[in-house]
Amino acid sequence: LIMKPSSFESSRYSNFKLMLPYEAQNSGYIYFNSEDILRRRIKNRYGLLS
Repeated sequence: LIMKPSSFESSRYSNFKLMLPYEAQNSGYIYFNSEDILRRRIKNRYGLLS
C-alpha cells in the first residue's frame, strides 16, 4: 500500500532526513563510515572518477 504523504508529513520527513547526519554524528553512529565505505567501493569498482 503506497500512500502519498501530505505536505506536512513530507516536510517533516525532509527535516528528518536533514537532521539524520547531524544526529548520527553526535551519537557516533556508523552512518558516515558506511557512507564512506560505499563510496570507496563504488570508486574501486568503476575506477577513480575525478
